Amino acid sequence: MYLMLDVVVNHFAWPGNGTTVDYSNFNPFNKEEYFHPFQLLSDLNANNKTDAEIGWLGDDVLSLPDVKTEDPQVASMYYSWVESLVSNYSADGVRIDTILNVNTDFFPGFNKAAGVFCTGEVFNGDPASSCPIQEDLDSILNFPMYVSCVNSV
Repeated sequence: MYLMLDVVVNHFAWPGNGTTVDYSNFNPFNKEEYFHPFQLLSDLNANNKTDAEIGWLGDDVLSLPDVKTEDPQVASMYYSWVESLVSNYSADGVRIDTILNVNTDFFPGFNKAAGVFCTGEVFNGDPASSCPIQEDLDSILNFPMYVSCVNSV
């Protein structure tokens, strides 16, 4: 049997509006400086890469504070975390959620630190925006083919 871990590096969850987040409740990113300023992502299929990477997912009931993965200190903390996680659980792979909402420069280091097969969830039907991400990870889930098949039925 193989063990693949499912991780989210883009955000944490907060039960409430983004203006009420108590960052001290998060671990290890327990300071506001580790997150992008509160701004809900209005277009979930954002064509603007910057907006997709810094905007918060969620809503006024459950906000998802967006982690600054482009910050070298944040990236280093994540790299140490994934290396320990994979080692502690003898994981064979890592599936990474919400890839389009994370700075792509983050992934080569994350993939290397994990030291195992890494695949990313790129929930997008456009191969032109999805496929280039494969350069930074071992693979991505093939949502362009899925969307193509669903739309052809």
